[in-house]
Amino acid sequence: MRHLSASFTKCRRSKGPCRERLSRGPGPSEAAADLPGRGRGGLPTRACGGGPGRSDGTARDRTWSGGERLRCSPRRRERVARGTVREVSFAVASGAAEGAEAGQRGLRKVPLSDPGRRREVLDAVLALLAEVGYERLTMDLVAQRARASKATLYQRWPTKARLTVAALEQHRPQITDHDTGSFLGDLRHLLASWLAGWTELDRGLVIALLEGSRTDAELARLRHERLHRPLRQAAESLVERARRRGEIPRGVDPELLVEMPFSVVLTHVLIEGEAPDITLVDRIVDRVLAPLLGTAPPEAAGP
Repeated sequence: MRHLSASFTKCRRSKGPCRERLSRGPGPSEAAADLPGRGRGGLPTRACGGGPGRSDGTARDRTWSGGERLRCSPRRRERVARGTVREVSFAVASGAAEGAEAGQRGLRKVPLSDPGRRREVLDAVLALLAEVGYERLTMDLVAQRARASKATLYQRWPTKARLTVAALEQHRPQITDHDTGSFLGDLRHLLASWLAGWTELDRGLVIALLEGSRTDAELARLRHERLHRPLRQAAESLVERARRRGEIPRGVDPELLVEMPFSVVLTHVLIEGEAPDITLVDRIVDRVLAPLLGTAPPEAAGP
């Protein structure tokens, strides 16, 4: 580059053929003149062979970097220069292709239609949600963690909210509505199935879901439509059976009665940082709900 700058300055100040070449731009031979490993005119050192020079217009004598006088016809110099440009262009294109291929080596080419591959991607989403939260979650992070193409992710899940809900649906336990014959028995079973498979990620996932629902209207809507619906339907069936049995006292709000134990569990999770288990469920059902409904705890019940 330093050589080009000095040549350009010198040529600009002259009034001969050099300035004419400057005005019309470099030709193929001149364009390759300063390629790495090339001599003047774009020719490789010793490209045209040595020998006594001629000065009759059919060949030119030049002294190259090695000090050797080379004999090159103008037509041959032009052909070599064009070949040099093609070689360099091919080398650049090959290098770019190799770089792109190297960048793609870390990607897994298994389609998302494969259940195992889809689970890998959604597991990566869950891990990132628990680590960085919803606001800082991006498709770039998911693509990097899951070794997937960002375009493929957007094709399957057009928005971050849809991707998040899909991951949470996969992680959500199977909610089962089981008729045990009593309101408290049904509620105990529902709470136990809701907490089944609780992992160390769940506290972070709950916080991320609440955080995202506050700012992302789509996530809030999908949370109510797809994440809470199974639990809400099971609770409604539970209350309806309790009403038919006459287990709900007059004046008691059955919906709040069902929501209360879930609220207590979330308080222990979010505020106390505890991992809920069946022991907490038994405490809520036997020590809180049973007395409110006038039902004695199991160990206090007589024959």
